[in-house]
Amino acid sequence: MRKRITFSLVIIFFISLILYQGCGKKEETDIIKIGAVLPLTGSLSFMGELERHGMEIARETLERDNISLFYEDSEGNATKGLNAAQNLLNINNVKILITTGTAVSRSVSSLHNRFSFLQSAFCMDPSIQEEDENVLRLYYGMEQEAKTILSYLKEINQRSNNLSSNAVGILSVNHQGSIQQVNDYFKPGLKELGIPIQFIDTYEFSQKDFKNIIAKISNTGIRKLIIIGYGFVYPEIFKNLEQYNLLKEIDIIGGWGFIANKNLTDNQLEGIVVASPLCMISPNDKYKAFEKKYLEKYKVRPNFESALAYENVLLFYDAFNNVKEHKDLEKIRSYILGLEYDSILGEIKITEKGKMVIPMGLGKFVKGKLKPLY
Repeated sequence: MRKRITFSLVIIFFISLILYQGCGKKEETDIIKIGAVLPLTGSLSFMGELERHGMEIARETLERDNISLFYEDSEGNATKGLNAAQNLLNINNVKILITTGTAVSRSVSSLHNRFSFLQSAFCMDPSIQEEDENVLRLYYGMEQEAKTILSYLKEINQRSNNLSSNAVGILSVNHQGSIQQVNDYFKPGLKELGIPIQFIDTYEFSQKDFKNIIAKISNTGIRKLIIIGYGFVYPEIFKNLEQYNLLKEIDIIGGWGFIANKNLTDNQLEGIVVASPLCMISPNDKYKAFEKKYLEKYKVRPNFESALAYENVLLFYDAFNNVKEHKDLEKIRSYILGLEYDSILGEIKITEKGKMVIPMGLGKFVKGKLKPLY
């Protein structure tokens, strides 16, 4: 009799345990799963780490147990990025994929005919979101950067009647995105402003010697040089500019490459004018709070990559919670399109075609810090 009672109590215990776990466990459909294909190793690893850290700060800020973040390494390579994305879609069953870089983002977008997911492309290509309705470009674009630089040159041009003195040179990395930016925005934009392009050339990612290029620049006599790239070889460029005594003679203007990671000395940066997301020049209170959390956790200051990654996670979390029907990605997409809201980046607008428009500004490096130009 005692054995029968004991056995019954054991059965009751296990049934109660199962029911308790079942009630306490989150339904799989309640979990918001976001995957990120980032360059965590390789030459672009500084970007991937900053983005991953920004996403982790977002997860901690939300303080919710119904969001999961999954990371895969693309190494900045399109094929490896594609394989990484398939892992996240097959194994982790993510419904949102954040992808870094134009090549990787375009490669991953080819999976939309096999998997149901929304993609946020971290790249400056202004057309990627127009080619596939499942791709959103929740990142600032090359057109924003170029137009901000052109607005600066326009103002300078209006101050002088001597067009030859306003002639500019353009030095850009030999990369599809940078070449597209030069051809689609800088060339026609400068022509419209009546500003002559006295020098134009490209360089390679791995280039070490810039003596010939800098000699050409010196011979043109230009006093304004736009430098476009990732910033990897800027120390070599600036070393040669210094050798030709041009660093103090030429006004240097740039964008992304000067703020992505700091690889120039304060003396080399001094006086450079940069088109930048406004939060990097004049941070609002939300950005300052984000920066404080980031600095406490990672012991370094965030940059715009971290901020954009942070905002992406918050945006998707907000969209999922407002739509409720987590499986209906079309409704989530529709919620995001046309959205306008205040963020750590300032007043953000998502266009009806899935492009994020963020406030941009002009800054000038003064003693190693980017200060508002105006």
